Amino acid sequence: MRSVSVLAMIVAVALVGLLSVETQADIYSEMASCACPLSYQPVCGSDNVTYSNDCVLNCAMATPTGSRIALKKLHEGSCDNTELLSHRVKRDKSRKKSKMRHIGVFVGVLALALVLLVVEARSDAERGVCACPRIYMPVCGSNLKTYNNDCLLRCEINSDLGRANNLRKIADQACDNLTDNVNDFIPQEY
Repeated sequence: MRSVSVLAMIVAVALVGLLSVETQADIYSEMASCACPLSYQPVCGSDNVTYSNDCVLNCAMATPTGSRIALKKLHEGSCDNTELLSHRVKRDKSRKKSKMRHIGVFVGVLALALVLLVVEARSDAERGVCACPRIYMPVCGSNLKTYNNDCLLRCEINSDLGRANNLRKIADQACDNLTDNVNDFIPQEY
C-alpha cells in the first residue's frame, strides 16, 4: 500500500511539472513596466515581430518569454514574409524539441516511479508482506495449521519460517476435517 502512495506522489509531481511548463506568453503584457520613446524606427526581432524601435525590442528581450526564446535583433527595418517563414520553422522546431524534452523528463520520472515500485514490492516480499484475496477456501499445511486459502499458505511457505520448517500443503480442506491418520498426509523424508 505504501508503494502505491509513493508511486501516486511521484506521478503527481511529474504531472504538475509537465503542466506548469511556461507556454508562449504575450511579450507585450510582460513589458508593462518598460518605458521607451514613441519614436518609430522599426527593427525586426528574431521572433519575426517588427518592434517600433531598439528600446522596445530590448525590453522584449528582457522579459521571461524573450529570454526563453532567445529573442534578438535580426536587422534594422520591418520584418518581411520570407523571414517569417524561416523563423516560424525554426521556432516550431525549437518548440518540438522543448516538448520532447519535457516528455522525456516525464517518461523518466515515470520509469523511476516504476523502478521504485518494483524495489518496494521486492522488499515487501522479503519482509514477508503478502497480499491475498479474502476468499475462504481452507487448506491444511504440513504444520497442521488451517489457512483460509491457498495464497495465504503459499505466503507462509515462502517465508523464512516456512522454508526452515519445510512447510507444504497436505490437503485442500481444513486440518480439523482430516480423517484417519493425519500423518498419512504429511510428506515423509527418506
